[in-house]
Amino acid sequence: MKRFISIIIFLLLLILILTCANQGFPPGGPEDKRPPRILYTFPPKDTTNVPLDTKLTFLFSEAVSPSSCEEALFITPFPGEDIKYKWKRDKELTISFGDSLLRDRTYVVTIGAGTKDRRNNPMQNSFTLAFSTGDVLDKAKISGLVYG
Repeated sequence: MKRFISIIIFLLLLILILTCANQGFPPGGPEDKRPPRILYTFPPKDTTNVPLDTKLTFLFSEAVSPSSCEEALFITPFPGEDIKYKWKRDKELTISFGDSLLRDRTYVVTIGAGTKDRRNNPMQNSFTLAFSTGDVLDKAKISGLVYG
């Protein structure tokens, strides 16, 4: 009888061990449909008196494709040919310029909606950062009276 009980306990333990871990792919979560967005910039939007040697920084909500971002990035006025892009974990972009920025200028940096994350989700909207190396941020408005 002892032997019979020992065999049953052994079989139960064997069944427990064999059914404990199933091999296979882990179940996935829901598909990522969230577009990336910009959480932080340096300098902040509408900053004035930005130093001429400033490096621009953009922090994204998730990793993006660096090439898609660089292709969708526009800077006006054009700061020169020697623009360097440095990426940290594909979430943080730092832009440095070979020449210094121009004195008393308003710069506008646009990151277009063509910027995509690793799941190929594009940004929902373009992002615009304006800053000035002078005392005044030019709003590109014309005012006055027209006489005809």
